[in-house]
Amino acid sequence: MTWRTPPSLHWLIKKRARLSGAISIIDADLARIREQIAQLETERLEVERQLAAVDITMTLHEIRVSPNSIRPMKKHRPRAFPYGGLSKLLRKTLKASADWVATPDLATVSDLAT
Repeated sequence: MTWRTPPSLHWLIKKRARLSGAISIIDADLARIREQIAQLETERLEVERQLAAVDITMTLHEIRVSPNSIRPMKKHRPRAFPYGGLSKLLRKTLKASADWVATPDLATVSDLAT
């Protein structure tokens, strides 16, 4: 005699499997983010050390400038693509494909190019 899983129990089993999978994805993301945070904290400590060295060096100069009066400059991040580069890449991908291309596939192509 075979035993059939009731639909209500089957639904709960599938729901639990999905939630468990979501937790494992979140755990992996958390581990990656914690690693990035540790790397950024190390980088920040190094930059703070360099800043302190520059501040001390400034006090040795004959012209006195208060380090606190100097406003911070933000570093500009380089573009992932030159102007018009993403459009060219997407057009090239669309022309090269023999069949239709889904949006997630185009996103993958642009992610690979960066």
